[in-house]
Amino acid sequence: MVYGEPIELEDKRILPVAKVNYYVGGGGGYSDASENTATAQGEGGGGHFAIKPIGVFEITPEKVKFKPVINIYFILTIFSVVTLGLGFLLKRSRK
Repeated sequence: MVYGEPIELEDKRILPVAKVNYYVGGGGGYSDASENTATAQGEGGGGHFAIKPIGVFEITPEKVKFKPVINIYFILTIFSVVTLGLGFLLKRSRK
């Protein structure tokens, strides 16, 4: 988790929170050299780095409250699955 700089608003402090992921990988080489021939294979590597906001902490003198970020793609996926499922059931019940 990564926490951003606090933002002051009236009597509140807002603290952004994000999740950081990184993945790395690598490979090696091979060489089979002899007096008559030389054979070699190369190396490789790669990685992935992602930062995903997950919410904010709202800090007041009375309490601390976490407010998550709403993932609109997740909500749309659930809505689509439910709609398609209901449509399939209604079509099937009419037969």
